[in-house]
Amino acid sequence: MDFDLLQHVQPASGHIAIVGIKDGYVRQTLVPTREEADAAIETYLRGGRDVYFGVAKYVEPTSRTQENVQALKAFWLDIDCGPNKDYDDQGQGLQALRDFCTTVGLPRPTLVDSGHGWHVYWALNQEVSRAQWEPVASRLREVCRTQGLRVDEKVFEVARILRVPGTFNLKRGGQASVTVAHVGDPLDFEDFCALLGVTPPAPAKSIFDPNFKAPPQQQAMLDGVGYSFKRIMKRTASGDGCAQLAHAYTNRETVDYNEWFYALSVAALCEDASTAVHLMSEGHPDYDPEEVDRKVATIRKATSCTRYKATSPDRCEGCKHFGKIFGPRDLGKIPKVAANNTKVEEILGEVRTFEIPEYPTPYYRGEGGGVWVMPQKNEAGEQPDPICVYPFDLYVVKRITDRVDGGYKDHVLIRLHLPNDGIREFTLPMMKVSVFDEFRKIMADGGAYLRGKKANILHDYIMSSADMRLKKDKAEIMRQQFGWVENNSRFVIGDQEITATGHVYSPPSKVTQKLAKFIGPVGTLDKWKEAAAMFNVPGMEPHAFAALSAFGAPLLKFLNQTGAVINLYNPRSGTGKSTVLNLVNSVYGHPKNLRLAQKDTLNGRLLWVGILNNLPATMDELTNMSPEEYSELLYGLSNGKGKERMVSGTNELRENNTTWQTITVSTANASFAEKLSVLKRAPEGELMRLIEYPIGLVESVGTEYGKQMFDMVLMENYGHAGPIFLRHIISKLPEVLAKLESTQAKIDRELKLLPRERFWSATIAANLVGAIYAKECGLITWDLKRIYLWVCQRLEIMRGETEAPLDDVEQVLGDYLYRSIQNILVIDDGDARSKAKPLPKREPKGELLVRIEPNTKMMYVSVKQFKEYCVRFQISYAETTRKLKEKGRLLKSDTYRLTKGTNVTVDPVHCLYLKVDEDMLDLEVYTKPDED
Repeated sequence: MDFDLLQHVQPASGHIAIVGIKDGYVRQTLVPTREEADAAIETYLRGGRDVYFGVAKYVEPTSRTQENVQALKAFWLDIDCGPNKDYDDQGQGLQALRDFCTTVGLPRPTLVDSGHGWHVYWALNQEVSRAQWEPVASRLREVCRTQGLRVDEKVFEVARILRVPGTFNLKRGGQASVTVAHVGDPLDFEDFCALLGVTPPAPAKSIFDPNFKAPPQQQAMLDGVGYSFKRIMKRTASGDGCAQLAHAYTNRETVDYNEWFYALSVAALCEDASTAVHLMSEGHPDYDPEEVDRKVATIRKATSCTRYKATSPDRCEGCKHFGKIFGPRDLGKIPKVAANNTKVEEILGEVRTFEIPEYPTPYYRGEGGGVWVMPQKNEAGEQPDPICVYPFDLYVVKRITDRVDGGYKDHVLIRLHLPNDGIREFTLPMMKVSVFDEFRKIMADGGAYLRGKKANILHDYIMSSADMRLKKDKAEIMRQQFGWVENNSRFVIGDQEITATGHVYSPPSKVTQKLAKFIGPVGTLDKWKEAAAMFNVPGMEPHAFAALSAFGAPLLKFLNQTGAVINLYNPRSGTGKSTVLNLVNSVYGHPKNLRLAQKDTLNGRLLWVGILNNLPATMDELTNMSPEEYSELLYGLSNGKGKERMVSGTNELRENNTTWQTITVSTANASFAEKLSVLKRAPEGELMRLIEYPIGLVESVGTEYGKQMFDMVLMENYGHAGPIFLRHIISKLPEVLAKLESTQAKIDRELKLLPRERFWSATIAANLVGAIYAKECGLITWDLKRIYLWVCQRLEIMRGETEAPLDDVEQVLGDYLYRSIQNILVIDDGDARSKAKPLPKREPKGELLVRIEPNTKMMYVSVKQFKEYCVRFQISYAETTRKLKEKGRLLKSDTYRLTKGTNVTVDPVHCLYLKVDEDMLDLEVYTKPDED
């Protein structure tokens, strides 16, 4: 049969192994082309040898070893037949093979009559690596054993040889022809594996594979250095090189094939290979430039020192390099500098391009990245090899300065590209760079682990890079707050500055670093959306409106407001008050860690809000605050500026950078509007900056499902929505600003709001417009019309609750008397001519503050205590007394002895002389005795 078995079962590329055996002596040739293989077969055949071929192909023409196997394209068996063999004859062996294939389900193989047995091949449609082939061959051997097919088990290894068809089997004293008896169809590797019941192994990577990509660290080490054959030969000429190469070059006219190929493999894998390979070949009688180029194309590995010593040990004797390098090629190392310093990385689905800065001399970036250094020549004038200081890209991006207590602390921003963890960016304080141990700790925290001498070299590299940046660039100021920057073109959240197209790293300052660690994505956006969708249930409008502050807070500044507060109250737990705060925070970061708790101080709260700046603030459980404390907090939040503080040990004010324009959402068990009314008679100013309403339990939200969503899903999925929303807002900012203005105007118009109520309409407009754009970019699907209708209804209620009180001084006086009921003396003014003293109709049970005389229709009020009352409830004493005079109630202000006509004698006090009548005062109320 005229059939090319080698082409059928061998891979396309690699060296072909041809073996000739005679009388136990083995000769072997590995050649790159089929023509050379056929010539070797003919030579061995003429020499009366049994001729074999390696079913695999090999990387180098040096050895037929398993390690040198490049690829395979078949599986095979060897069935021995004859006396004292596995089968008595070939017929019996063939029948056993047929039964085996039928039982296992294998297709008819290609059969070669080996002269006294059968060589069996299942050819494949594709090449496989040794790592893929070996597990499947092992399984084939196991199946043969299980099914009782007796085969030569030595053939289940990759470097096995089998007979070449067209030759002769000269064993057993005869000359039996080796012929192809049947040609089977090739099959897919996966199908063959399936028939044997084994999972196809993944392709293994080999450094001899042209498509091989080493692990990142190893690849960087390979890519950052090149090899110069010229340098190797210069070192060789000076006695510092390789005696094997010197011999091959000096004797290139007569050197044998193997020695020439060894030298050729070194030259072929150098940067100057195009000239070096011909330098080592020309002069030989068989030199053919085209043939040399064809040989070079098959070379994947340079000859090692171990290989050289195994073939010509005398020339390696006394070599100072042996054992220190892999092979002679390592003597020619030269820097391989990256031609392109632009690096593209994908981060969280976003493709970003990084411009890697120039490295300070003598450092350079290798072709595959990393930090390399070219050491100076030694005392002997020899140039040491380039050193890979760090295998991955690591560099100083810029200088930055943190403003601390009126001073400056310089840092450098370090960027590290890690193969599995992506981009790491961190700051390195310059005061700690100079201390090596501190430097190493900070670098390790950032992900750069340093050890040994290279740690010292990298330390010098960072110092040199910082010095270069100092000379070239101006330091940037680290952000002291989150929120809008750069003329509203960027928004800082955590350690990122969001832009219209992406984000850049913004290292946290000393002020922002505590909050920054709570901001950022965890889990998935889709899971967060699932939890947020719970607020779209009918009846959840109060919850949803407050939660929209997450999107409204960044927009409040564009409506010229400094601060707003939305307070949710209900004495019962389980109504979702805290859940609202969690959802607000989850837009940007951790649901709980970003909210303030009951124990936080006023100054701490204002500082926290100042850092958040344009991000929403949340405060939980303010119930235990006194009216005075809450009034101060509400004023501070709405004022938009922190307290002034003195510089320690001086009379100077600290620079006050604590400002904000945001919405704060708080929760309590009771109404703060009611608390404020206790503190002030007319707390209208505070109430105009407060949107407050009760929040109740929504029965339509299942308890278990709600708990699952808010206590579990939300706690594990957060921080994704904020950057998406802000990027969308920045990209459409002019449109957003116009929408804010028109929305507030619509609210004012439809609800007929007064100028003093525009604060409310601004807060509502910010939340609704934020919701519109959050919905536009797919973050929420809430029914905004339903929320707006609820807000309109609630606003009408609030307007009634915060109606400015009538200007009624009688009410002021009546309130004072009510609060002082235990401090009033009611007694008629006695006749000075009568010795009988009038009896008190009401006696004080505490300090005497007011005297009422029913018979004279006069009332005397101690000025001191009445003034204290006015101050406490923020009532103008001067305005009140002026109006009392206008109404004819206040006759004068003079001293009077309040205990007149009693047995108690005290000095006169400064009093208001007030004329009273039934229209002003129901005297009977004050003459009735107290009920026990």
